[in-house]
Amino acid sequence: MHSDFFQLDFQDWLLNNLYKDFEVGGRDWRHLFAVVLDNLWRNRNKGIFENVRQHPTMLMCLIFQQADAISDSIMQHNKLLP
Repeated sequence: MHSDFFQLDFQDWLLNNLYKDFEVGGRDWRHLFAVVLDNLWRNRNKGIFENVRQHPTMLMCLIFQQADAISDSIMQHNKLLP
């Protein structure tokens, strides 16, 4: 992780991570970061409002599937462009 990951204010941190162009474990960081935030938020809300907890391992599998689906969709879309 880059040193600025823990040094920026929230808005700069969020935008910085959404625009970084590198891969983590073969996955686009921007897609992975966005999907992680979304799933953490949804999982937290389910725990609070529905008393439903998802095992962290299952949550990570879901996150990887969603990030891969986003990347695949973008690649397919880009193939259609002239």
